[in-house]
Amino acid sequence: MVMDANSAKKVKIAVSKIGGDQTTNNYVKFIKKHIPNAECINLYTTPIADFRKVMQECSGFVLTGGEDVHPGRFGKENQVELCEMDLNRDTLEIEAIKIADELKLPILGICRGEQILNVAYGGSLIVDIPTMHKSEKIVPHRDTTNKNLPHSVNVEKGSLLYQITGKTRGEVNSAHHQAIDKVAPGFVVSAFADDGIIEAIERENSTDKPFFLAVQWHPERWESKEFSDKIGQRFAEEVKKKK
Repeated sequence: MVMDANSAKKVKIAVSKIGGDQTTNNYVKFIKKHIPNAECINLYTTPIADFRKVMQECSGFVLTGGEDVHPGRFGKENQVELCEMDLNRDTLEIEAIKIADELKLPILGICRGEQILNVAYGGSLIVDIPTMHKSEKIVPHRDTTNKNLPHSVNVEKGSLLYQITGKTRGEVNSAHHQAIDKVAPGFVVSAFADDGIIEAIERENSTDKPFFLAVQWHPERWESKEFSDKIGQRFAEEVKKKK
């Protein structure tokens, strides 16, 4: 007998922040597209004291986009005026990242998710790309009138991202003004934009370690099969292994 996806046992996925209704949230829809029986747990509304208990029941962790990471987290306190922050969210996510690491959960970071992961492991950020990143090539990273602002990325051959997409170059979508500056120890760049902005990071050595991929773009609202669906499919495969 073939079990219907809706009747299958739920697979719990920890999500750093789910805004609005779960039926309309793009991150939830993206997760459920690839894991139909997923139950998404909103850590933002979960007491931090319960994180470990809740996450022990989860098979994966997704860090979503949103507010800027406080610059004081990476030694740039004097640049806070350029940011819109949620200090509570920073605290919650850094604690959740620590627990996810200890539990060996597959991790997928998206936009802010990539940034907070890099900061949590000891890296730093460019606080404002337009004023602090100079390049001969102009790449549009944020346009408040277009949430799917497209540009090209270059993928390092031999990386996990290359293994997933099969591409060394492709189109993604951006909506951010911050980006990774110094990459955290233990991680490497697997994609970058034509202006040099880091677009994806992964583990330097993934042998015997859980899945980890963090991207600067928004696969949850992009139709590119290589740089959206294939990432979701791979995350689902890793979650299945953990389950």
